[in-house]
Amino acid sequence: DGAFRAAERAGGDRMSAVTTIVNEGNRLAWYRRAASVSEYWDRHWEASPPAYVRNLTLPSWYRETLYRVLPRDERVVEAGCGNGVVVRALRDRGFDVEGLDFAERTVEANRSVDPAGSYRVGDVRSMPYEDGALGGIISFGVVEHFSDDDRSLILRETRRCLRPGGVAVISVPFYSMLRRARAAVGGFSRTADAGEFYQYAFSKRDFVGQVETAGMRVELVDAYGVRKGVKDTLGNTALFRAVFGASEQERPRMDHPPRCLRLMASHMLLVVARAEGG
Repeated sequence: DGAFRAAERAGGDRMSAVTTIVNEGNRLAWYRRAASVSEYWDRHWEASPPAYVRNLTLPSWYRETLYRVLPRDERVVEAGCGNGVVVRALRDRGFDVEGLDFAERTVEANRSVDPAGSYRVGDVRSMPYEDGALGGIISFGVVEHFSDDDRSLILRETRRCLRPGGVAVISVPFYSMLRRARAAVGGFSRTADAGEFYQYAFSKRDFVGQVETAGMRVELVDAYGVRKGVKDTLGNTALFRAVFGASEQERPRMDHPPRCLRLMASHMLLVVARAEGG
């Protein structure tokens, strides 16, 4: 987990450089630079390229969930694979997994460091797979960067590509109870006066509804990244450290405390859903 955090820092904190965070009532919107284009992600991953992270393992925040719900005897695709950490870690555990991304230079970099792996250039809004061809789809930190119409399209594409009963594991920034409390006291802007749309943070109810509207049945809702959620919302983690400890031994408990706390203050919401019909 420590190596994974270091790679995230090397890649740049996507939240720290935002221009404006806008309270839209039932969600938050970040404005900085448009991230729904491939050029953005090629530049982003140059700071944390596949060669740098080729040997990382999955963080404990979600790896056991992936190991438990993804099929081992069917093709799994990470839709928006970035620098390939998840693809390589899952393949090392015996999964048949392919990485899909529209950032062409990043895909080529993945192929260079992992010639035995499977990486494909493609757009999550129109995935290059037949109907029902996949047993599982992973989407970590992808759909929040798109407009409402495109995000709806991506979720429907996810359902289309999954066989009946196939599983989707999706994460998005979380409009948590802690972030809602800050919004209630005027802690976020009401207008976007600079920058382009970057990403949304969704409430549990809102995002679960979007997934279900796309034709998938939600089986599990969890969250991860409490330390980041607290730091980004309150500006520091002093109180959190006082409660959970600050030593390296206590870091896992800080990063991934009991579920009730994860659902109050995490940075990311995690949804596991099944394609209807299975």
